[in-house]
Formats: sequence, structure tokens, C-alpha cells
Amino acid sequence: DVQKGKGVNVVTRVGVRIYETVPGQLIRKMKITEFSWKMVNDKVVFYFGLENQGNTMLNPNGKLSYENSFGGKGEFVLNLGTVLQDKPTKVPVTWDKTPLIGQVKAKAVVNFGEGANDKLEREISFFYITKKAKVIALVIVLVLAVLVVLPSLRGKKGKKGKH
Repeated sequence: DVQKGKGVNVVTRVGVRIYETVPGQLIRKMKITEFSWKMVNDKVVFYFGLENQGNTMLNPNGKLSYENSFGGKGEFVLNLGTVLQDKPTKVPVTWDKTPLIGQVKAKAVVNFGEGANDKLEREISFFYITKKAKVIALVIVLVLAVLVVLPSLRGKKGKKGKH
């Protein structure tokens, strides 16, 4: 007899993945369906949409290289995981050391096999400003406004007192 609120029910389930090799031609074909970016928590996050159009699972790898308008260059190694047939995948990659502001040209290269045709490339260019850069710019504008307006207000007060 189990009392209300004091029972524990434990269930164990075991699953096994089975991969089956089917005779026939092996087709390795992949497509980059998306290469985009978005600001998330003041960091640039790149998004890769990958679609396996072949008949076998693929384990792509690649790199993302970038160059900004200030001459900075860098590269990320991409861990894109396993892409199954007919299962589109979207992989986010965060640029942890995102500069405050920039005009960026980014290029993604994805390899999904050994052949010369097993390589995909995509390129994007974009401009971004982080929230931190906007706050710094606002503070500078406010300080400049105070420095310009305050002396002119003092000058007007001094002229009123002389009349």
C-alpha cells in the first residue's frame, strides 16, 4: 500500500541505435542552407544551417575566418556534429571576443568528405555595434553637450548681471 505523496516509481528504458548499411551507390551531398549572424548578449553569434542531401550520415568540419575593417583577422574551428539525412541542422557559433564595433567580412568553409567536391563555402559581410559601444558613445555625447552648453549658460548669466 503506497501512501499519497510518499511513493517513488522507477522505470528503466534502454534504447539501441542501429545503423544499417544498404547496398548501392554512396551519395555524399551537403548544402549550406543558412549562414547568418545575430547579436546575442553583446556578442556576435554566427548560425550555420546544414542539410544532408545524400544517403549516408555526414560528420562535417570546417572553419570560419573573419576580417574586420580595422585590420583584425581571426579564425574559428567549427565542430558541426553529425548531420543525418533529411534532418536539417542549425549550428550556432559564438564569437566570444567580439570587438565593440566593426565592419566584418566572414567566410565559412565546410568539408564533409575527402573529395574535391566535398567542400562548401559561404561569405557574408555585415556591420554591428554592441550595446556597450552605444552606451560609451552616448556618454561621450552627453559630456560634450555639457561642456558646450554650460559655458554658454554662464556667459548669459554674466551678461544679465551687468545690466
